[in-house]
Amino acid sequence: MDSKQSPSWDLTSVAKCSASEDPTITVNTIYPVKAQVLHLKPKGTIGKTAVPKKPAVIVERNGDVEFRVVFNDGSKESMEILDNLRSIYRCQYPEISNDYIDLLNDPKYRSIAIVRMPQQTIGGITFRQLGTWNVAEVALCAVISEEQLLPPT
Repeated sequence: MDSKQSPSWDLTSVAKCSASEDPTITVNTIYPVKAQVLHLKPKGTIGKTAVPKKPAVIVERNGDVEFRVVFNDGSKESMEILDNLRSIYRCQYPEISNDYIDLLNDPKYRSIAIVRMPQQTIGGITFRQLGTWNVAEVALCAVISEEQLLPPT
């Protein structure tokens, strides 16, 4: 929808709909200057946590696992994590050339590393933001095989 067209609904009609419908409306379609999202929660979830009590969430909340944003800034800690990520990517993607994996060293690329305490990198994702858009190019993503869940047999 371009900015000259008016939406076929308004906020008052959305407010009157039942909470079980759970509509998600982008405010950007109403006010193009803002980029916020309005979420209506279903009945019975107000005041409760929105994050489920799954093992991965519990481990993160306990501080056993951290997500760290790292890039080639020259710091010792970042370079250690990037070296560990490089090893993980080479192990999980043996067919990819080393030149492609070396995108980790490009300062335009960022990585979100999954670090199990104390300081053991178990996986990560490497990406680059495209211009000023809110779009990212994912270059690499991997987790060590010991941490991957196997489907039930």
